Amino acid sequence: EATMAAIEVVVLDCDGVVYLGEEAIPGAKEAIDRLIAEGIAVYFATNNSRMSGAEVEAKLGRLGIAAQPGSAWTSSRACGHALTRTPRRAMVVGSRALKAEIAAAGVEVFECDWPEERARASAERMSLYEVPREIEAV
Repeated sequence: EATMAAIEVVVLDCDGVVYLGEEAIPGAKEAIDRLIAEGIAVYFATNNSRMSGAEVEAKLGRLGIAAQPGSAWTSSRACGHALTRTPRRAMVVGSRALKAEIAAAGVEVFECDWPEERARASAERMSLYEVPREIEAV
């Protein structure tokens, strides 16, 4: 009990720690509820770029797990946050959620004209694409 008083923030990985697929890991909800009751800020992290932070928060809610707005950090949200440090314009080759999170971070997103299946192309094929001059990051 004494060690809980020293904890201010907990960051939990989502997949395999908080949930697996569409089911909460047994005991995860209770553990998170206890952390929140103790006044500890709880954040969620995932390397899944196919969902936005808001979508992860909604999923957690459907599973009965308390998630405050802005508490879920996806790889997309982290990428958008990192891009705010320098570039203001980026061509984003990736999922809808990745584009949305980068735009939400204040980076102007330029759409590439590739269909999504082509965006999954190899690095070699991507290197053949001519990037417009106004783009600061890809």
